[in-house]
Amino acid sequence: MGVRVQQAVYDCVYLALAVNQGCQMVTADERFINALQGDALSEHLCWVEDLP
Repeated sequence: MGVRVQQAVYDCVYLALAVNQGCQMVTADERFINALQGDALSEHLCWVEDLP
């Protein structure tokens, strides 16, 4: 996954954990959010400012 989206491995590990657990990863990393925009994995991401 890290190579596919060209992002840091540690971000991809947290995302893989969220996918595995069926939940979302909360992030404030705008670059990471933008890199996954339109990807099937984006449903497992949550932008920190979108939290209630």
